[in-house]
Amino acid sequence: MTQTSELAKDTLKDLITIERTLWENNAEIYHDRYSPEALLIFAGVGRIDRETAVAAIRKENAEGHAWAQVRFDDVDGRWITIDAALITYIATARWNYEKIIAEES
Repeated sequence: MTQTSELAKDTLKDLITIERTLWENNAEIYHDRYSPEALLIFAGVGRIDRETAVAAIRKENAEGHAWAQVRFDDVDGRWITIDAALITYIATARWNYEKIIAEES
């Protein structure tokens, strides 16, 4: 497979379902879902590894912070090797202590 091979709709749907569980701010799920070699890229944060992400979630949990609302837009997925996929999306999210996100019509 090449870098431009699109994921099948069912495969992309399954990966996005898994991704949504990671937005539940559960450090154990995050730790168990990602391999130790995983790299995550966040706007404003940059590239972090699994352990950094898990530590940040534990800190958020200790402070009583959780995602109250999350929306995914521009979801896409591509195979980058025969057994590795890249999914991309734009997340609009609101912490439980922030005002409600206005819904687009």
